[in-house]
Amino acid sequence: MARDAVREQFDVYHEANKLGCRVEDVYGKSIVRDKMDAPKKTSDDFKEWVVEYKEWLVNEVEADDNVMVIYMDGGYWKDK
Repeated sequence: MARDAVREQFDVYHEANKLGCRVEDVYGKSIVRDKMDAPKKTSDDFKEWVVEYKEWLVNEVEADDNVMVIYMDGGYWKDK
């Protein structure tokens, strides 16, 4: 998909984004925030970190059949 083909927009005022309705509010205690120490993608350490991260992630998922992995990177803001 081309960069300019993004179709979905984030609506700050949508019901699902109000306090108490967000994923963080509902499931916050169940969210694991390990491995949030990624080096910058342009650094020399990034490639090694990605290999280690993928290995860690596979181990986490394979260790428990009830694990769900959701990953989000960055955001998109439409030019006004």
